[in-house]
Amino acid sequence: MEPSQWFAPWRLVQIALFMGLGLGAIFIEAAPLGLTANAYPSPDLLFCVVAFWATRRPESTALLAVFALGLVRDLITDAPVGGGVLTLVLAAEFLKALSQGLGRRNFVTQFLLIALVSGIVVLVQWAIVIALLAPPPYLFDLIRQWLATLAAYLAVVLVFRGLFRMRWPKPAVV
Repeated sequence: MEPSQWFAPWRLVQIALFMGLGLGAIFIEAAPLGLTANAYPSPDLLFCVVAFWATRRPESTALLAVFALGLVRDLITDAPVGGGVLTLVLAAEFLKALSQGLGRRNFVTQFLLIALVSGIVVLVQWAIVIALLAPPPYLFDLIRQWLATLAAYLAVVLVFRGLFRMRWPKPAVV
């Protein structure tokens, strides 16, 4: 991308929309719903928004924006500060790098890649908690949260494609 396109008005609008949707996902995640001991783990909605946006609009998923969203979530929730930021930024950059190729694949392949990346994010965050000598969550609960995140990703895809008509980026001309 050329430096003249960095601050293009339409790109700034897309980044602002991305940030607004990311903040909405954070506040939904942080809402005190289901506080009972046997409550179902909530999905990682911020990951769903970032994954969708990074694969469909990689030029509008600015590294600084993803970092800021991850930091806000780490500060608002009970996560170790920095662990969520690290995994979110790495996942976003990985998905942005693959976005051109993903557009040529069928949805099952795309979904399996998102599932794999989401699973790696969960495992890395679990390892960070262990490295900090904090009591880690049970793996069974993490698997339930991972499955909830995958279901939420499907919902995010349906809603965002319907609302914003976001498709895959056009392949680069060689």
